[in-house]
Amino acid sequence: MNQNLKSSLLLISLLGISFFAFRFLTNSLNQQSEIPQVETSSTTTTTQQLVSTEDFIPLEITLDDFIDDELDLITDSCVKFGSWYSLSEECLNEWFLVLNNIDERSTLYASHYDYALNYFISNYQSLNKNAVDNILESLKIETKLTIWNEKLIEVTNVLNVKSVQEETSTAIFLNNDIVNKSKSLSNSFDLAEYDALLSTGEQVSCALIAGRLSHIGLKSRSWLSWQLPIVTEGNHSGARINKINIKELNKYIKNGG
Repeated sequence: MNQNLKSSLLLISLLGISFFAFRFLTNSLNQQSEIPQVETSSTTTTTQQLVSTEDFIPLEITLDDFIDDELDLITDSCVKFGSWYSLSEECLNEWFLVLNNIDERSTLYASHYDYALNYFISNYQSLNKNAVDNILESLKIETKLTIWNEKLIEVTNVLNVKSVQEETSTAIFLNNDIVNKSKSLSNSFDLAEYDALLSTGEQVSCALIAGRLSHIGLKSRSWLSWQLPIVTEGNHSGARINKINIKELNKYIKNGG
């Protein structure tokens, strides 16, 4: 009897322990598997700020239009870029006045360049096509002004050389009478012949320089464009060099020239 009672109590105890152990294990597993639900709420507030941008103000007269108007003041016989030493004093003075006028207006156009640059930096995100086109054109002003300023310096230097040239100078200028004679011969003097006339200044200068170099012991000779030859393209009085054949020149140098 006592033995049976002890066995029963032992069994009940084991069952109780097993029950509580099972409950404990189940609770532990439930706690580990539970994912805490955190209620989050995000509120996004977008504020669109309307920015009022002043319209870009273009120039009333563009630099190109102003320069074209000034160049119209140059007589046809004096329209010759890059060959200042071939021009008569009268033509040089025409160029000097025109280039000086451009230089006097350069401050105005340089200021507009600064305005266009600053406007673009401040408003590049909201530019329309028309404004972009005007700004891009304005940003070319600085380069163009530099080019015309260099021409003014060149013409000024040539005039200075002419004003102080001595008999031994190799700077040769066409006499105004020669240019005027071409005008008297024809109101529409052939441009090819006019180029040949203007080139006589360079030919004389080259021959004198070569002669002087030979005098001091340096082997030297002058070259005419057709002797190399120099190939150009474009209309007479406005042609641009396309190619220079240096075969004969290299041959001359190789032989001690």
